[in-house]
Amino acid sequence: MSEHLIVLNKDEDTISIVNLDTKEVEKTIATSHNPHEVVVTQDGKKTYVACSLGNKVDIIDNDTFEIVKRIEHPDFNFPHGVGLTKDGKKLYLASTYSEKVFIINTETDEIEKVIPTYQDKSHMISFSPDGNTVYIPNIGSNNITIMDVEKEEITNHIPVGPGPEGVAVHPNGKHLYVANQGDNTYL
Repeated sequence: MSEHLIVLNKDEDTISIVNLDTKEVEKTIATSHNPHEVVVTQDGKKTYVACSLGNKVDIIDNDTFEIVKRIEHPDFNFPHGVGLTKDGKKLYLASTYSEKVFIINTETDEIEKVIPTYQDKSHMISFSPDGNTVYIPNIGSNNITIMDVEKEEITNHIPVGPGPEGVAVHPNGKHLYVANQGDNTYL
């Protein structure tokens, strides 16, 4: 079986499926408006695509490379960052302008929980290496929200530089990297 690269073409509202053996585009899929972030399940069977301006999450069956479901919610307002729990059973989704985190069951593809961050513009998702913690940068609040995965609740907010947009956790779990768009720095 060939391996594939999933390329988001956000301005065209499509996804290209590239065969890594042949380096050719095997298929192009029409998506909801503005496919922006993507994550593939650990078993490789499904791909979740946050379509920011379409306010939907498209779910792709990786055997057929067809969209098999779209998740919608009245509070999706620029759904953006996506990440999977370590066991792959739940998808975390940050919705930037609704300032909420959605927890989606990956077996049923249903939203199980909606958690407000009470911060301004909750944007991305990054898990700690052990999978116990989720970090969410809040662009307008200049901070990072910290969530406990097991309890599915917010435990803290830590200040960072102006306009934190991206976040990543070092594999050793000791360092958190934050890209601050407000002053072109990182922590």
